[in-house]
Amino acid sequence: MFKKIFAVTALSLSAAVFANGNIPMAPASVASDFDPGFYLGLQGGYGASGWDKVDSQIVLLKSSNANSLTGRVFVGYDFTKNFALEVGYAYFGSKATLTEMYDNTKDGEVRTQAFDLVGKGKIAFLDNFNVYAKLGIGYLMSNGLKSGAGQAAGYVSTNWFTKDKVGNFGAVAGFGLSYYFMPNLWTDISWTRYIVNKKFGVRNGTVYGDYQPDADLYALGLAYKFNF
Repeated sequence: MFKKIFAVTALSLSAAVFANGNIPMAPASVASDFDPGFYLGLQGGYGASGWDKVDSQIVLLKSSNANSLTGRVFVGYDFTKNFALEVGYAYFGSKATLTEMYDNTKDGEVRTQAFDLVGKGKIAFLDNFNVYAKLGIGYLMSNGLKSGAGQAAGYVSTNWFTKDKVGNFGAVAGFGLSYYFMPNLWTDISWTRYIVNKKFGVRNGTVYGDYQPDADLYALGLAYKFNF
């Protein structure tokens, strides 16, 4: 699914850039040239799903393959040169493998995905650069958990995960640096964090879920703004 989304977005960006001969040849001033409008983009880079943090919980679980190549596609609208609204979808490439420390029983191969809706505040400098910060809400999903009983030191029984998939709303925050080839074509480097931090609970001697760690994306991106 992600490969199809990535390919369609890449083709759309390429078509938009080369349509009507709009090939970036020289930098243009971001500060003086601005038009509101919709933009489309993609990002790719290093994704930390957060499932390696399960090792530090009270449960005796361990993880592997928690970090991987990750992609994000997004659509936004530039209201002013200092503010935009953006919606995005992130797909973490690898499945984190969770096993129990005492007998290596597999408790899941977890696929992480996320949606986000953020506001972006931007400040231009040096004509062709801007820095931005973003803040909003997100929905973080983990699929592939193994629901059911297990065992942890000091507890009679456990129920690591009560569902095979979990989804939680949370906050999204991040910042980045953009370089504009043209007023409607730019690249950026950014960090985005999906904040849920839902920990395991303990009740009546039983450990229970559903656990959901924070996730991070460190990425390079490319975006194109459409002029109608």
